[in-house]
Amino acid sequence: MTTYADELIIRYVSGMRSAIDYERMVMYPNKMDTKDIRAYDKDFYDPTATKISYFYVTEKRPEVKSASKMPAEVSLINKEFVDNPRSQNYNMAYQVRRWGKSAIEIRQDTPTLEELFHFIKNWDNTSGKKYGARLASSYDKNFFAHHLAEVRDRVQTLYFWLDGKLAGYSILEIPNGEERDGGYLVSRYGPRKVDITAGSNLCQYVDYMAMKHLHLQCEQMFGNGDFILHWGAAEKGIRLYEHRNFPNYREDIYLQYVLHPVQVRNRTLF
Repeated sequence: MTTYADELIIRYVSGMRSAIDYERMVMYPNKMDTKDIRAYDKDFYDPTATKISYFYVTEKRPEVKSASKMPAEVSLINKEFVDNPRSQNYNMAYQVRRWGKSAIEIRQDTPTLEELFHFIKNWDNTSGKKYGARLASSYDKNFFAHHLAEVRDRVQTLYFWLDGKLAGYSILEIPNGEERDGGYLVSRYGPRKVDITAGSNLCQYVDYMAMKHLHLQCEQMFGNGDFILHWGAAEKGIRLYEHRNFPNYREDIYLQYVLHPVQVRNRTLF
């Protein structure tokens, strides 16, 4: 069974000051401190680390007593849904038809960093407000600035423009054909944002069109375009959106926990 965690995902959640060890599936949030580690493989362990935070693992290490559970939706993007979104629900079909009649334009060429960063700043001040301290826009900025060029042939990038302004973007992993889950191709959702001030329910249109484009590409590459899509862990409201609007394949439960191989004692100042 596949999971959300792979090399691309670590790129998606790394910051400007991060360093990544792709072979070991770990990230150092601060490249100057290699003892503070984020691991995406439960078998990773460094006895010299002061802190190891495990994400997107499905099992606890033997020494771990408790762990936080992180539910995640997995969708099956099949031809029936792509050809007829009403097979999932009426509202999805309505939004696809409504936005399809608008002046929105879909492009694959990447905007300038200035345009992307301006869009993200506006998103921070609108949609992003509800995330508070959990706002992670810097991850998107870092991916566009430092990672996209290296993985461009492995991801589908779509940019949605309305009235000359960037209104949203979507990045999906392109299935490689070798990784399978229940016989299906496998994709993972990367960065995706939409401008809520552009109009209601634009997110549904952006998600659907991204999946439709990828399904067509998979058909051309592999004959059958059906693929499962890992959304990644999310809060209940977001998972409900994913569950209602896209064909459900299963729900994964990931674990998150922290180990401190080396205990650090705070110095007492007199």
